[in-house]
Amino acid sequence: MDTTNAELIAVDGQQKLLKVQDKTIYLAWNKYASCWEAEIFHQVQDEYGRFTSQFLTGVTGNSEKQVIEEALKVKI
Repeated sequence: MDTTNAELIAVDGQQKLLKVQDKTIYLAWNKYASCWEAEIFHQVQDEYGRFTSQFLTGVTGNSEKQVIEEALKVKI
């Protein structure tokens, strides 16, 4: 999947928040496991008509690029 349309929302040290299509990806370095971790959220509409972010899953990897690619492969 194309990562060029990823919008960088926020950056703080070893953390990033990216928006790709309807997914939000929280990317961080885990110093205890020595790997990159990504938590994947997608936007859903609740019973009151509000749009909220719902947690889908998490992925880990050796590099930031690898984790982002794996996160984008997750199907909703």
